[in-house]
Amino acid sequence: YCFGIVLNYLRLKSNNQLWESVLPKDPDRLALLTQECDFYKLPLLRDQAIALLQNCTEMGNAGYVNEVGKIFVF
Repeated sequence: YCFGIVLNYLRLKSNNQLWESVLPKDPDRLALLTQECDFYKLPLLRDQAIALLQNCTEMGNAGYVNEVGKIFVF
């Protein structure tokens, strides 16, 4: 699933289109996406995914994001 997001990001970015719309809203998928971004060296996409994960903390999913924080450096 996350590789499709990476492909859409690359397509949209190369055409100067709004790529932020490809980001998933689900925290589980955002966490997986950050791993894909690390592997494919896509820091801009990774940073946006992390920002959305941090928003999950503000919206009450703190337990989930704290668990992710063990894997990822915020």
